[in-house]
Amino acid sequence: MNKSIKILLALFSVVATVFASSLLISAVIPGDREAAERRQYHLSRAEQFRELGIYVDAINEYSAALRVMRDGDPNILLAVAELHLALFEKHGFEDNSNQYRRTIQLILDNNIPPEGLSIADTYYYHAIPYDLANRRMNHSIELIDRSWRRTQDDRIFRLRHATRHTFTQGRYLFGYATPIQRGTARVMCLDETYWGFVNAEGRVLLSPEFDLATNFSGDFAVVTRDGILQLVDRNGYRRAAADLSINAANIAHFDGSLFALSAHNQSGYIIASRDDFMISTRETVYDFIGMRFNDTIALQLNGMWQIFDFRDSRANTGFVFDSIAVDELGRAVVANRFFARENGRYYLMGYDSASGENSWWRVSDEGFDEARPFFEAGGVAAVRRGNRWGFVDTDGEVIIPFEFEDARSSSFLLAPVKRDGLWGFITLERFPAPWENYFGKIAIEPQFYDAKQFVNGVAPVKIESGWVYISLIMYT
Repeated sequence: MNKSIKILLALFSVVATVFASSLLISAVIPGDREAAERRQYHLSRAEQFRELGIYVDAINEYSAALRVMRDGDPNILLAVAELHLALFEKHGFEDNSNQYRRTIQLILDNNIPPEGLSIADTYYYHAIPYDLANRRMNHSIELIDRSWRRTQDDRIFRLRHATRHTFTQGRYLFGYATPIQRGTARVMCLDETYWGFVNAEGRVLLSPEFDLATNFSGDFAVVTRDGILQLVDRNGYRRAAADLSINAANIAHFDGSLFALSAHNQSGYIIASRDDFMISTRETVYDFIGMRFNDTIALQLNGMWQIFDFRDSRANTGFVFDSIAVDELGRAVVANRFFARENGRYYLMGYDSASGENSWWRVSDEGFDEARPFFEAGGVAAVRRGNRWGFVDTDGEVIIPFEFEDARSSSFLLAPVKRDGLWGFITLERFPAPWENYFGKIAIEPQFYDAKQFVNGVAPVKIESGWVYISLIMYT
């Protein structure tokens, strides 16, 4: 077969293929062609309305064009977002905020780069003040987080870092407040005469009316009124102790069964147990009794300290320490770690009751001038060297330098620190490169007279007029 014939056959094959394809298109895609024509009709009307400045009708036409093909055309989505933005600039955000959010959600869902990101950025900057004012910030934070994880864009990271730490302030003022634990916290009225309780959101659960009060454990807390011991549940129902002759001068550190009791005729504390609230007490009078936590308790007797283990007496450390660090709840051993003072220095100790007589050991030989116990497992502990505070991990490694005037241990994404006379919070969240240096840096600027730990996004802070609870918007 000569070369000319081969060329003619090849051309015939191409023509035949094209003809067959055209027949197939004619047979199968008349609906698609009609849909394309309808889309073009809506797009033309949208452009006309847009040129006339009739943005609402333009958005409706663009939306109709999207519904025709249902393909999430990025150009149309961007046009809709731009028009929503124009409406915001002209009329404010509230009227079209939900549609705008849905459009940005579609942009992110369809992974539209890169102009879509600039629209999304603009959305964040415009939407955040509105969302903050209307307590809808968590929606913006979710979108920002998704966008950053998808793009790793530095602008969005910085915006994410700022918005994740935006908070609202509760409306209740107290004379004193403690961190949320087990869904409640102890508070005092403004003149600091009576104790009450708030719930996990920092709202009043039981109004301050008690002379003394322990933390809640399970369904009950131990309280006193006029020196008489009582149990109180979360609904405020009270039950007096069977032995009304016990006149309590102080009570502390309730774990659901045991608590520390100081009577008016005693110079220290005794361990009291509640069995159907028939109060029974142990004879030894201690200088200090902590809270039983994970079946261990810190005790002070004649100036010396020990860790006592309720599971195995062989695991008791004995009264060998000059001091043991305890937190506001009276806890000492947290995450199998505690701080004990020896020869004027605090050292991080490990603890494992299963080891019997070898239950405790020194984790690190680095000593500190002061230390605070770990707040919860997986967190960091505040330690002082000289007149500056930093943080260590459970291996005793210094992971945040000694640069603060004061600090508190924390297991949340934020830790309270004091700088230039005021308290704020640093971030404990770890980031990939190139943002790894954000770890340990200020996240909420120092602005409070005092501050304590966040628990599930809620923390007590002290302002000029008293203590309040603040809530991270990302948790509300």
